[in-house]
Amino acid sequence: MRATHPVAVVPEMNDDTFIAALKTSHKEKHLTKEDKYLICPAIFDPGFSETTSRGLDNVVYANGVWLDFDVGNLAHKELAAIFPGLRIAAFNSFSSTKAEPRYRVYIPTSRSMLAKEYTSIIDQIIQVVKDSGYPLAKRDEKRPGQKAHGIDMSKRHAASLFYLPCQPRDPKGKIWKEHKDASRMPLDVDSWLEHAIPVETSVFETEVTSSRSNSQDVARPPVDQARIDRAMERWTTHGTRAGNGDSELFILSQELKRANLPFDEAEILLLQAAQSANTPTDRRIQAQKIMKKLRKSWTI
Repeated sequence: MRATHPVAVVPEMNDDTFIAALKTSHKEKHLTKEDKYLICPAIFDPGFSETTSRGLDNVVYANGVWLDFDVGNLAHKELAAIFPGLRIAAFNSFSSTKAEPRYRVYIPTSRSMLAKEYTSIIDQIIQVVKDSGYPLAKRDEKRPGQKAHGIDMSKRHAASLFYLPCQPRDPKGKIWKEHKDASRMPLDVDSWLEHAIPVETSVFETEVTSSRSNSQDVARPPVDQARIDRAMERWTTHGTRAGNGDSELFILSQELKRANLPFDEAEILLLQAAQSANTPTDRRIQAQKIMKKLRKSWTI
């Protein structure tokens, strides 16, 4: 996926073939993480919603479970020990280092899932991890005696996007490990749903989910696609010229916000625009700062 439009749909394939494809992708080297394609667990139907084309309301089904681990205390080996019966592929993110490992995991599933089923599975996984001695989402200096799992709580839904594997910027941060001995199998969706465990939801997690996901319970204004198209045309015409990038990228961010584009999609679009700037490194840093500042005020 580039920007907000998919470039391909992953065809149905067995788990071995898909994980082998992830491993091949992991061998690639890139200057920035934005050079990589994004992948989403879900298949979307734009006709499911009048306001979004790639939101949670548009999910037809999702296949496989993805989790993002960002600077917690939980190593992938410990995660595998917590779930001894699950097949798990773990690989570094672009910013992973030896001192601060960052990684993602892919867990194959026995069948495809509806959006609500996907979130239920994710929430149960997180709860098991919490109960195994990692109660915090992020490290907290005020609670030094409690460990953090580091799971990105904003990516608990099926419409989440993940960068495909690649080599880390710091070679010492490289991680690739497939936990797949004979006792490990794809996650049994029906069993997990039938025997679902109670899940605790903290105030912090509720806020993150409501601000970042496209929940059916939240009324959303329609996306103004015409405004987005005009903004992107302006960026292509003016923003990519020398001396214009700084001001035009900020203008683009404001136009995407006013067009009611969901935060995740706007962030991707802004980072992709930065790549086409006259000074892409500077604009990429600027885009990250802009979106970090706007995150709390973004309404969808």
